[in-house]
Amino acid sequence: MTDVPVADGVLDTLGMFEVTAGLPEQVGAAVGAAHGLDGLPEREYVENVVVLGMGGSGLAGDVMVAVAGPFVPVPITVVKSYDLPDFVGRGSLVFAISFSGNTEETVEAAGEAANAGASLVAVTAGGELGRLAEEWGAPVVPVPTTIPQPRAGIGAMAIPPLVVLGGHRVVPGRGHVGGPGGGPAQVPPGPVGPAREQRRGGGPAASAAPFPSSTGPRPSGPPATVRWKAQVNENAKAPAFAAVYPELCHNEIAGWGQHGDVTRQIITLINLRHDAEHPSWPGASPSSRMCFGRS
Repeated sequence: MTDVPVADGVLDTLGMFEVTAGLPEQVGAAVGAAHGLDGLPEREYVENVVVLGMGGSGLAGDVMVAVAGPFVPVPITVVKSYDLPDFVGRGSLVFAISFSGNTEETVEAAGEAANAGASLVAVTAGGELGRLAEEWGAPVVPVPTTIPQPRAGIGAMAIPPLVVLGGHRVVPGRGHVGGPGGGPAQVPPGPVGPAREQRRGGGPAASAAPFPSSTGPRPSGPPATVRWKAQVNENAKAPAFAAVYPELCHNEIAGWGQHGDVTRQIITLINLRHDAEHPSWPGASPSSRMCFGRS
């Protein structure tokens, strides 16, 4: 990864910009680390997939639902809590994801899953989860210890479960996630030079007001929206909120019609869009444009 000097006046004590700009390399390494795991159940015995995780680790489950959900013939459930759904048992493939390995909610839920007879895969840098996975004989995908914070490890934590589902053919017709022959992917390096410098500061995202509210349509909108919001919360240490179309048009939008001194002067609306959005979402139809025409 090409070294990019920190610009004058930019405070980045953890090197978050460089890690973020290196996401393509992080994804490539994660693909390689997740290939060839032993101890996985046969595909025909997988009745459901469960992802355990909190914060940045839990976002990996949201990414799985968005990316693999439409293709997986079994339900995917994301658990961001101590407690498991009652259906978890011998037919469950459970991904326990914890950057540190010491997230108490994830460790406790993983213990419940192991006791219920579920098949587990741990994605972690070690800690208590890593120790327990070794005790249970569960496969572990290591998270590189060079990543400074969970919020900088989206590739290292979200990609391995997708690779496992693809390589294990839980995702029909998608037998391999990676390079030719199912090997590790060769991911192009991240942008360098001016592109990285533009993202370092001064761009549209960097100049947003202190209280952004992100919105995003399904299916990829929810994890992207939550990711954006959380980055503002954790990196800028500023309030940020998230909502998703079309649900926000049935409730949250009502709160934007009052107190204009707050909604118009303090809060900045960031509308995330993508090519697969429904024709009725904002910008695509008169009715949906009216949803935010009053905000």
